[in-house]
Amino acid sequence: MLSLVQDVPEAVECDGKEYPIRTDFRVWMEFEQILFSALPWQEKAVRMLVLCYAETLPDSLESALALLLDFYAGHPKRKSLPTEEKVRKRIYDFTEDADMIYAAFLAQYHIDLTTENLHWWKFLALFHSLSAKSKLMQVIRIRALDLSRVSGSEKNYYRRMKWLYRLPQDEMEEAVQPAMVLDGLI
Repeated sequence: MLSLVQDVPEAVECDGKEYPIRTDFRVWMEFEQILFSALPWQEKAVRMLVLCYAETLPDSLESALALLLDFYAGHPKRKSLPTEEKVRKRIYDFTEDADMIYAAFLAQYHIDLTTENLHWWKFLALFHSLSAKSKLMQVIRIRALDLSRVSGSEKNYYRRMKWLYRLPQDEMEEAVQPAMVLDGLI
């Protein structure tokens, strides 16, 4: 969680010891792509751990992964991995929507994401605060729209818009169980 009175973290803490992590927003975009990929959980875990830890890992792989998930979400550290989380329908994708994300940041914040070094939490704060008038946020709103709440001629319009702006099918339809990631690794 971004703080205006403290520096953004460059490490995660486990058992009183700090472990440096990579904090650039590009790393965490890649982390999200891995997280939501169709890869087997063991491969996801390995890729995420190697991608994000700058030097060494905590002794507990469960803790190492839980800390990354917390950092990714922008939350303070939690004591253990959640046992089960549902994956919501994706309404944006950093790869598929890269041009709209780039344009929104450039137009609203005058930040060129191709050259800027930006901490993940700062990126998240800006991303979540993008103007509803930006093309990206309009597309996200269409993707998130529940067609059962729309009636008449609007329904046909929004059905076409949802098709036009659809993301490639998510191959991951099962519940995300982060603890499963560690099966076979410990």
